[in-house]
Amino acid sequence: MKNTRVVRTACPRDCFDACSILATVEKGKMVKIEGDAASPITRGHLCPKGEAYIPWVYHPERLTHPLKRTGARGEGKWEKISWEEALDLVTEKLRGLKEKYGSDSILYHWGTGTHFSLYYGILPFRFFNLMGGAMNLRGSLCANAGHSAVAFTYGESLGHDPEDIVNSKYIVFWGKNVTSTNIHHMPFIYEAVEKNGATLVTIDPRFTEIAAKSAIYLQPRIGTDGALALGMMNVIIREGLYDSEFVKNHTVGFDQLKKLVKEYPPERVMSITTLPKESIIGLARDYATIKPARIEVGMGLQHNSNGGQTFRAIASLVAISGNLGISGGGLGFPTSRFTYPRAHNLELKLTQMDKNKSTVPVVKAAEAILTGKPKPIKGLFVWAANPVNQNPDTGKMIRAMKSSNLEFSVVLDPFMTDTARLADLVLPSCTSFEQTDVGISYWQYYMQLQQKVIEPLEGSKTDLEIFRELAKRFGFEEYFSHSEEEFAELAINRKLDRSIVEHVTVQKLKEGPIRAKMPNVVWSDRKFPTPSGKVELYSERLISLGVNPLPIYEEPLESHVRTPKLAEKYPLSLISRHSRFSMHSMDYKNPLMKKVNPKPLLDIHPRDAEERGISNGDLVTVENDRGKVSVIARTTRAIKPGVVSLPQGWSLQDGCSNFLTADYLTDIGENASYFTCLVQVTKRKGEDVK
Repeated sequence: MKNTRVVRTACPRDCFDACSILATVEKGKMVKIEGDAASPITRGHLCPKGEAYIPWVYHPERLTHPLKRTGARGEGKWEKISWEEALDLVTEKLRGLKEKYGSDSILYHWGTGTHFSLYYGILPFRFFNLMGGAMNLRGSLCANAGHSAVAFTYGESLGHDPEDIVNSKYIVFWGKNVTSTNIHHMPFIYEAVEKNGATLVTIDPRFTEIAAKSAIYLQPRIGTDGALALGMMNVIIREGLYDSEFVKNHTVGFDQLKKLVKEYPPERVMSITTLPKESIIGLARDYATIKPARIEVGMGLQHNSNGGQTFRAIASLVAISGNLGISGGGLGFPTSRFTYPRAHNLELKLTQMDKNKSTVPVVKAAEAILTGKPKPIKGLFVWAANPVNQNPDTGKMIRAMKSSNLEFSVVLDPFMTDTARLADLVLPSCTSFEQTDVGISYWQYYMQLQQKVIEPLEGSKTDLEIFRELAKRFGFEEYFSHSEEEFAELAINRKLDRSIVEHVTVQKLKEGPIRAKMPNVVWSDRKFPTPSGKVELYSERLISLGVNPLPIYEEPLESHVRTPKLAEKYPLSLISRHSRFSMHSMDYKNPLMKKVNPKPLLDIHPRDAEERGISNGDLVTVENDRGKVSVIARTTRAIKPGVVSLPQGWSLQDGCSNFLTADYLTDIGENASYFTCLVQVTKRKGEDVK
């Protein structure tokens, strides 16, 4: 058709896969979404969320006007105002707060609504740095415990090439349901099974889809994975199954590690993890002798208060077993190079203009607003984030948003999110299909261009337009004068000393994904950028942070062992899992997703349900001292007794799991500890839902 065109673009969401997309446009409207077969990774296939993009983009609840609060915060009373008035108001408030309290009285709360370069960090950082700096976030809701721990061990957090898994003979999925959250890895895994007869192993309190495909399945107690890794090393070292050449020439601290793991014989690890002793020994022997062996670790594995040391233990296990830096081996974890070019492009972010450099852990954002520590926060600017829903301890975040300490809050989002409902001003921004960006997945090695597919929908503006208009009002408009494609070209930044994309241009990316110049097998050169130049099983750098230099095991801050009195009141451990039907809180109201996933379901083992008089389909209350939610129970033997599982991201009205989670920081990396969470479940009397 004359008015039909196909645009190559990419999904920038907070996901391993970063699907390559072909979008068909007719008469200015996007009418078809399909996978781009030109991608070596996603190979023309999309996940359910990607297949349902069109009704999400054209959702009837898309915001079409800036909205100014008229009633009390959270009361739901709004006034439609013009963009001119809205941007003038933001300028007036930000300028006033800066003059009265300093620019670091404004907290810039960014999130992972998009994971590519310009709109994840560069443009907002550029704006606030020009403004004199704002209070920024540090740590992570998701992955910084793992990234930091691996970096302390290897020198940098580099994930193994996902394509190299085809050469593996033994693959351990440790806390990762790849069939749900990383589906494009499955063809490579199947190839490993067909090519090498690879053995699949799953370690997870939930019997997941990948567990059903595995030859070995282990169900440890939540938060005890670090003890399991130490127990495996105990067997490997005691039986002389470690790689003595690698240990001698490429590690430091082996003698100290050897002494530590002596404290974790299989019998003790059995009592900690609840796993059979024979299973621990068998897993250790197989992992050390069936080579090459690869460990794939998921995000949830670090969502315990001991998550950093858990990752240190697993990283050490990979190293001493001789599986580091070999084809088919390695540690499968999101690579820190996913930050390229976002975090490394300091010139484009104008970091040198940030005068204040005040930061607060993202996990503690609500606490900082309520207490005024480390510095009073008077303004809140939320972009690509939904902290009321996604930050731990939702109740505390609600109190912070409503607090009189906060004099002004503004949210940029295409939808009225749980956070937007508590703001003073809401600005309707665009989806990724209405703007251009560039980036690399945090899992695969291919850079992609997220091309603009359609014009911004009525009433919405791109983030570049919003920041450009604000910059104009602040007097630094020239710093935002580039077009989106020009900014994308600058973001690629081929001038870095360690550039991995000097061969990439925006024009070339329009033809399809381009692989960054990353090694096929990381650490094969045995060059580790640690102070010692070796794998640091014992890390002296951790001592200065008050952290044990060895990968010790400590009980989670909430557990039957560490807090027995609390466990008497709240005897079940909660996993707030990721769902295949929504990216965090973004998709649950998508009409297509609601057809297949209409309500949040709490998975509970039949034994635990029977003890509480709960049947499948009953309406139940899940609660602890932090809050409670009402959801429908689903009895299933696919969950470990003593554990319940609820998908995260549902709205406050539907059953937000973060009403229950605590704002504990992990031991390393200042990460969220969502899974360190004890709850009780009770049946709602007379309110059964069948």
